[in-house]
Amino acid sequence: MQVWQHSDQAIVAAYDAQGRLVLEERALPALQDGEVRLAVDACGICGSDLHAYDAGWLAVGEVPGHETAGTVVECGSGVTDAAVGDRIAIHPLIPCRECDFCVAGLDNVCSRMRNARGGFSSQMILPAGTRKFRIPESIDITIGAMLEPLGVAVRAANLAPVSADTPCLVTGLGAIGQCVVRVLRARGVRQVVAVDVVKPKLELARTVGAVGLNAEEVDVARELTERFGGGTHKGYEYANVPVAIDCSGAPSVIANSVRSYLMPSGTLVVAALFEHELTFDLNPLVRKEINLKGSYSANEEALEQAYALLTSGAVRLDDLLGDMFSLEHIDEVFRDPSTRAGAVKVVVVPGGGTPKVTFGP
Repeated sequence: MQVWQHSDQAIVAAYDAQGRLVLEERALPALQDGEVRLAVDACGICGSDLHAYDAGWLAVGEVPGHETAGTVVECGSGVTDAAVGDRIAIHPLIPCRECDFCVAGLDNVCSRMRNARGGFSSQMILPAGTRKFRIPESIDITIGAMLEPLGVAVRAANLAPVSADTPCLVTGLGAIGQCVVRVLRARGVRQVVAVDVVKPKLELARTVGAVGLNAEEVDVARELTERFGGGTHKGYEYANVPVAIDCSGAPSVIANSVRSYLMPSGTLVVAALFEHELTFDLNPLVRKEINLKGSYSANEEALEQAYALLTSGAVRLDDLLGDMFSLEHIDEVFRDPSTRAGAVKVVVVPGGGTPKVTFGP
């Protein structure tokens, strides 16, 4: 296990004017009331990190990384939810907890949201108000870094009107999609169909009891119709799928879900983000009265549910982890296309990791 020394200096991976992540040494300020100094043990790369890197959404000097877990090395005055030596995972969104959205339980869309990003660093300061979740010694700290994506998956599943007997389609089997499959299965949903084009990701979904369909090898709409039945409405042929959760961010998948996969009055929950504006035919959505729901990040309720699933062992995540690497190689990995396709979850380990990252097909 990494042994951290207290230091007022941190090595960070900052976005520069040339669109790269470069290592810098920065002085850490003295802690203010409610703040915590965290030695980062692991920080996962999220699809949104890759989108931000590719699209130039990051500000010069910004340190990304929000799927963070680490060890508390110092606490400011007034901190009651952490102690030095605690192994914790964090919720990177910090809602005000006072606005109308927060009061309604929609704190993930808080009107005065702050954040606790900056996990691609050796140490970081957690702002006052950051939710912290203690990771038991029985769970590897790198698994703790998966708490946030698991919370995102729980939020998406919470928005889907499913019961044990409700067939559910999950499209896109990156980290969020895999977690959605696991959450649904942990909740007793018997019929989960998972769609992707990467065979190892399909195999991972099958290990927890999902049906895996390779969209490059089969006609997904036909397969769904053969499995669940189907019909025709206003000229649109459809499968009898009542609920679909999209984690792919692929425009064609959204269009196919609305037109061909979902039955009339079905629900589509979109948990993916898109780099570009989405354009598709909305007529089948209107004529079939499809319920379209966006699912953004995770509210605190979803994080608490994710924590319970993780610490109870109801959801297993260790098989989703790919290779781990140090901060030294972070820009190389962000530029490597296999970061996006060859592993479900890639993790930065600021204290070490493999010297060179390679991903299989």
